[in-house]
Amino acid sequence: MTVEGLPYKADSLVARTLARGFPALRFEPPLEQEFWDGHNAAAQPRVRFAVILALLTVLGFAVLDHVLLGQPWKLPEDLIRFAVQLPIVLGAITLTSARYYGRYYLRMIQVGAPLFGIGSVIMAVNAQQTDFVTLISSRLVLVTFFFYFMLGMSFFAALRANIVVVCAYVVTAFSAGVPVEIPLYNLFVLACANLFAGAGSYALEHANRLAFLERKLLAEVASHDGLTGLFNRGSLDVQVRRLWDEALRSNQPLAVLMLDIDHFKAYNDRYGHQAGDQCLQRVAQAVGQSVRGTDVVARYGGEELIAILPGADRAR
Repeated sequence: MTVEGLPYKADSLVARTLARGFPALRFEPPLEQEFWDGHNAAAQPRVRFAVILALLTVLGFAVLDHVLLGQPWKLPEDLIRFAVQLPIVLGAITLTSARYYGRYYLRMIQVGAPLFGIGSVIMAVNAQQTDFVTLISSRLVLVTFFFYFMLGMSFFAALRANIVVVCAYVVTAFSAGVPVEIPLYNLFVLACANLFAGAGSYALEHANRLAFLERKLLAEVASHDGLTGLFNRGSLDVQVRRLWDEALRSNQPLAVLMLDIDHFKAYNDRYGHQAGDQCLQRVAQAVGQSVRGTDVVARYGGEELIAILPGADRAR
């Protein structure tokens, strides 16, 4: 968004970002932070539900392995499941509360997700000599999709986590001496899963970012005068109420300046409407560049401008 008091321009940061595109899924710092603040606030309840499902999944696979498939309790599988994966999921559930999500969760999950995936890799490799190779290895595909779509991470954070999982599988499988056809087959499956899920995750984040920019641009256009680029009358009413309330709370003065361009009608009649428009634009630009960042300048009507100066009095 533009700084209050400075004229809005069609080449604002939002408009420029839309025009040049964002294939790297990255905005300039002010927009990037605002995008993630809004995205995280909207995603927090969904991600919390997802990690609760992850808890049920971890416990569910433990029951299936030992009850349905009749596997014995043994190391390292159960140690990984209950000493690594379960604490990661429980920690994620705690940090997905509204109190901690924005500050801690995303940092934690970018470390916790790869560790969880490595644990799944070790369990899958240790199962390669059993009759349930396909069943247990298929969990790596679930992990892949879960990282891309369910944990609230950016596309590139999810991609990094999945690259760690794939590399861990390569190292672990070949170090364990598993018959080469099994890890090659599973690597192809993981590559396909990353290709499909990654493409979907990239497209989803791109669409979310595009919608964010379009909403921002629409709000900018709707709140500014099309000719001068200053706040329009409707936005002025909103800003006046906000500044008035702030002045009352802080017991600070609030100055109002009315500016009228002298002899504008005569100038407009003599030189034409195009010259009159240029005159208005230049005056608006000069006024906008003369105020502080906390001040608000708006087009009041015709050739009249208004400036609201919080904290200002006759001496300031």
